[in-house]
Amino acid sequence: MPPTLIALEGIDGSGKGTAAAMLVKRLAARGVRAEVVSFPRYGETQAAKLIAAMLNGEFKPPSAIYAATLFALDRAEWMKRPPLDVDMIVFDRYVMSNIAFQTARAAPEERAALADWLVDLEFTRLGTPPPRLNILLDVPEPIAASFLLRKEARSYTNEKMDAFEADRPYQAAVRSAYLDLATRKVGGAWAVIDVAPDQRSEPLAPSAVVDAVLKAIDAR
Repeated sequence: MPPTLIALEGIDGSGKGTAAAMLVKRLAARGVRAEVVSFPRYGETQAAKLIAAMLNGEFKPPSAIYAATLFALDRAEWMKRPPLDVDMIVFDRYVMSNIAFQTARAAPEERAALADWLVDLEFTRLGTPPPRLNILLDVPEPIAASFLLRKEARSYTNEKMDAFEADRPYQAAVRSAYLDLATRKVGGAWAVIDVAPDQRSEPLAPSAVVDAVLKAIDAR
């Protein structure tokens, strides 16, 4: 039986990586074999090499479709590998990340069509398997930005933030795009977790976030 696929989504700094790692440990305590897979696959795929250069500011993609195709091809290349021998894969970013980040750059009147095109590209043409559940860790951009500054150095950039992370208006637009995707249930089932209730300067503790994630998974 193929593993269950769960996608953790959210803007940069929303705590996806921390939540994914803690979730796998909590699942293991239940006897569920799970593994985190993060996209892009830096250092592993040809597409990710171009993505790293783009995020490092070495070149600017000529269009949202160009950038979206790179992220889709990175995923498709990784999916050609033998399947992981686990019960569940927890994705730290998946298909909806591509759609949210790219539609946020498009003109408002073009966003729905671009989202539809990307759903067809990833799930139909490239055969990327859909997740059982997309889980949005929703956090206001100013709070996410403060947490980005605490991140450790990444392998693909020498800067404290990559080009996408440093663009705060863009991150706010991506958050809006995510909320729209969740409301319209693009790409299947969604759960939205409010990581910063009442717009607090400090979000929920990671353990509380994972509690909510597990509750959403159990409900499916």
